[in-house]
Amino acid sequence: MKSNLLLKNMTIRFDREILHDVSYEFKSGYFYLLQGQSGIGKSSLLNVLGLLKRPIAGEVVYDGQNLWSLDDATQARVRLKDYGFVFQQHNLIDTMTLEENLKVPLLKSNLPEAKKAARVTAILDKLGLEDQRHMLPEDLSGGEDQRGAIGRALISGARIILADEPTNSLDSENARMFYEQLADFAHQQQAIVIVASHETLPEDYADQILTINNKQLVPQSGTKLFNRAIPESMAGQPTASAVTYRSDLSNKQALVYDNYQSAKKLPIGFLVIVTVMLAVASIVLNVPQILASQQQRELNQATDNSLFVTNNTLGTGTHQDLDPFRNLTIKQIQKIKKMPGITSVQPYYTFLSYGLTKENVRQPVPKGSNFSLGGKSYHVDETFSIQPIYKSDLTKKYLYADGHPAKVGTNFIVSQDFLEKNHISTKSAMGKQVAFEVYIPYAQYLSESELPTNNKKKVAIDGNIYVQQPLAATITGVYASSYPYDRSEQGNAFFMDDASMTTLLHSAIRANTTSDQIFQGFKQQPFGYSALRLEAKSYNDMVSMTKTIKSSSGFYSVSSVAQNVASLNATVQKAKNGTRQIALLFIMASMIALTILFSMNNRQRLREVGILKAVGFTTKDVRRILFWNAMKYGCYCFGGAALLIVVAATIMALRLGVHFIAIILTAFITNLALSFGVTIFASLWPIRLISRKDPIDIIKASYGQKRG
Repeated sequence: MKSNLLLKNMTIRFDREILHDVSYEFKSGYFYLLQGQSGIGKSSLLNVLGLLKRPIAGEVVYDGQNLWSLDDATQARVRLKDYGFVFQQHNLIDTMTLEENLKVPLLKSNLPEAKKAARVTAILDKLGLEDQRHMLPEDLSGGEDQRGAIGRALISGARIILADEPTNSLDSENARMFYEQLADFAHQQQAIVIVASHETLPEDYADQILTINNKQLVPQSGTKLFNRAIPESMAGQPTASAVTYRSDLSNKQALVYDNYQSAKKLPIGFLVIVTVMLAVASIVLNVPQILASQQQRELNQATDNSLFVTNNTLGTGTHQDLDPFRNLTIKQIQKIKKMPGITSVQPYYTFLSYGLTKENVRQPVPKGSNFSLGGKSYHVDETFSIQPIYKSDLTKKYLYADGHPAKVGTNFIVSQDFLEKNHISTKSAMGKQVAFEVYIPYAQYLSESELPTNNKKKVAIDGNIYVQQPLAATITGVYASSYPYDRSEQGNAFFMDDASMTTLLHSAIRANTTSDQIFQGFKQQPFGYSALRLEAKSYNDMVSMTKTIKSSSGFYSVSSVAQNVASLNATVQKAKNGTRQIALLFIMASMIALTILFSMNNRQRLREVGILKAVGFTTKDVRRILFWNAMKYGCYCFGGAALLIVVAATIMALRLGVHFIAIILTAFITNLALSFGVTIFASLWPIRLISRKDPIDIIKASYGQKRG
């Protein structure tokens, strides 16, 4: 379909006013020559006609619509399907082969790859460029470069070709061949060809010669009108009607474009430096937290986060559980259980080598206790106790002088101090059977007692009532003299699994009744607990819970044996903050380095961006192309940094004991965010303003050309 290109009331002003209120009609099937010396505005007029540079006022009308009233996407589509551009130099994208350059306009088309390839082959053959299809622009002659630009216009079915000083760098033979092909294209395809040149050679091929004089577009006399026959070599060229185009470049098409970059070389050295910085940042950012968490866990185990709470109703200064202390009520125990930071609450009680029973209530208290060990009898002057071994204590190997924690229900441990007091060696006790009479509480009597600090004031107390039974067990371990707990008023002697003691306690309670009066006139009640052993989540929770529990009752006595590691925690936090700052410096350095890299890269790609926009790609298309290019760089950075992280994590796991999986997972996630976040930011930030410029300004900026 024939359609003319109209200038209506056009005013063009850049550094100065070039045209003022000009109207002119360029007809289909004509070769027009804009002639005159450099600087009169020929290039500026071509740029306005080609939608490459916006005018001050006026319209460019084609197919019945003012092209300058269209949005960016629609203008790009017009340039893609209707326009072809041939610039003074650098017509082709220099990182692509000639074949790939010709494929670029078809990226947004609906054609399958096979038909795209066929079109490219046909165009190259008809332009005599078949042998140069795999060459880069730098390897082409000036004439081949210009003909390549014509091929790019032909392949999309362009109906308007604008050529700006196209033969400046060509010899006369190549120049004549070039103009012949342009004239043939105009006449055969009923297209519009407009050439701006100060040379006389194109006069031999032009149908109409124009010049700019007094800000007006003036036809010159002596214009030749050609009516040439259509050469066979130009017959059957593809037309725009055979192809439809997408309004926007898809992600898949952007990736295809990136694959076209045959000669694009990765800045390996620069990427290696950035990759190392990202890997270090990923590790440094996470290792302090992992080390601190690991140290905290080890610290929790080493310092013990347990609390010992007694209902010190007598107001004594001791932290031991004394027999007269009143029982904790169910309400008191439940309140403590619900306190935040507490993970477990277990009752504390002891079995004795001698205690008050209904059988010995009227008898004098014996002097000492007896036990046998490995078949040998021993006498102890004092009453000794059996204390519970709680499940969490089984992880604390540092408590042992000999032996080690065994399966729950099989542990029976003796104190090293108790053995030494009775002149028994540690080695001779291990694995031997110990036997003695044990007294197990099952009830309590209620009474009153004077306060140790005020004998005029009395408080309620309770005392345990026991039942006697034989006990025999095998020694499985020896607690060291450094055993830190001092909970029993009878001192540390023997220790038994809490579960085993609970079984014996409940059996004794079920087998005996509280109705048998020990002391006439004294009430009795079932056995209860006056002490609790609590487990806190962490050292910090233990410290805070000590204050909380004490403040909830004036009778509570709270003690712990954990070391004061507040200063150590502060040091860890300080180190963590310091390494975080170092990591942020690495991240900033990586971002700056990549921004510099992409700024340099995008500066080199200025011409490419300008050509893409001139060919018919929108600003959005250009950003999408650059985005996926950045994603590719991000993949390289992520993959390289991931390998370094694995190596570093392996070394740290072997040398520092850092949890391998923990550092890998956290560092990989950080690396993922940094690699892609930094590369995308660094890639798109330098191009943010460039992509908004008019295409011709971008192209000119790429080689410092001034307006003409």
